[in-house]
Amino acid sequence: MGLDETLTSTLTWPFFDDGHRGFAAALARWADATLPALPHDDVDAACRARVKALGEAGFLKAAVPAEHGGLRPRLDVRTLCLAREILAFRDGLADFAFAMQGLGTGSISLYGSPELKARYLPPVREGRAIAAFALSEPEAGSDVAALATTATPDGPSHVRIDGSKTWISNGGIADHYVVFVRTGEGAGAKGLSAFVVDAETPGLQVAERIEVTSRVALPDSFLGVPRVWPRVAGTFTLRGECIDLEETISEARHILALEPKIVHRMSE
Repeated sequence: MGLDETLTSTLTWPFFDDGHRGFAAALARWADATLPALPHDDVDAACRARVKALGEAGFLKAAVPAEHGGLRPRLDVRTLCLAREILAFRDGLADFAFAMQGLGTGSISLYGSPELKARYLPPVREGRAIAAFALSEPEAGSDVAALATTATPDGPSHVRIDGSKTWISNGGIADHYVVFVRTGEGAGAKGLSAFVVDAETPGLQVAERIEVTSRVALPDSFLGVPRVWPRVAGTFTLRGECIDLEETISEARHILALEPKIVHRMSE
């Protein structure tokens, strides 16, 4: 299949450089050759297979900064948009797997300590670890300021996290969760922080697997986090950009190429 005419034309726009064009062409060739042979029947196994394949091929480098083996000095929204458009046109779950690796580490890349970055970014980049982003709650989704999950100090080096999260993509198969909580430094969104919680942390449990009715079933979960004690070294304060980044990518992807792609596919 390669790059279709619409995307080839898009790549001539002045804010794409030769690096973007080379990345897009390489990813399209790889996707055409690799994705059809990957498993599809079991969604968990299919997701793991796509993360592993994307990592081994080097395309997850787009989801981390160059300091930790990524493609560019900073996360580049244009590259992420191209990757998601190319993958989604061919395989919806491959797009999901790629997006979640970035979403589940984006806040670490932006605000994590050097120790956190060194620990979590390389395995995600290589496809050896699966990332998850735990923001939504039963009573708080779009209204992030309404988050009710809390984190309170518990001794000199740990905190106690109490609450629950829902609609957590990769829930149950992730190796780590970036969990957004209320730490109380200020009212509303000003009192939020995030913790990196390893999947094997005592007290963390997947309370329910949620079946999603769509063309592609995504592995979402209801995540219960009562009495979880991650180390304090795993926290960082939010400034908003880590939440806004994925919204920007999704919106830009739609503006760039999604609508022409739909027209193209309907005409085939």
